[in-house]
Amino acid sequence: MQISLSSIHSAESDARLIRIRSFTKAMGLNGFRLAAVLHPASLRKPAVAALETFGGAIDIHSLLTVSAFAADLPRLQRMLAAANRQVNLLRAKAEKLVSGTPLSVNRLINGYIGTLVADLRKLGRTHVERRKRLLEGCERLRTPVMLGAGSYMAKDPPREAIRLNFFMQPDNITRGINNIIKIWPESSS
Repeated sequence: MQISLSSIHSAESDARLIRIRSFTKAMGLNGFRLAAVLHPASLRKPAVAALETFGGAIDIHSLLTVSAFAADLPRLQRMLAAANRQVNLLRAKAEKLVSGTPLSVNRLINGYIGTLVADLRKLGRTHVERRKRLLEGCERLRTPVMLGAGSYMAKDPPREAIRLNFFMQPDNITRGINNIIKIWPESSS
């Protein structure tokens, strides 16, 4: 199936920019891009001139991949189902690991980025002190973390959100969670 972007046109003279990016990210295929610009014919020349500046270029490999997915919808559905299964199995495993600890795993509805929520009350008196002890513990245990603030999550002291990517190797997630659990004093686990 060959896709021609010139076959897409707009009946409205004030058409908006439509951009779809990384629609395959839900399957862990981060590199594919698809972009489309719907515009009046009078804007073609300035739009083409600005494509590289604004990141609207489409590489041939991504276009061919998108075309192949469009030609085999059942395959795309199977890939999405497999990705969903993988993510949910690992999330369930993570939930079991944190049972009875100061940690909890937020439920995923859709997607593969989740959060581990840590109750920091046993790590100090102030949130600054608690957060520092959490980060020092992660450093000591060689466990890199991305805290909620780095993902634009709301602050919620005395709790701290830690980002989880359920498309990582399962051992990386489970080892990281086990290491984070070790940061708390024995009496709180």
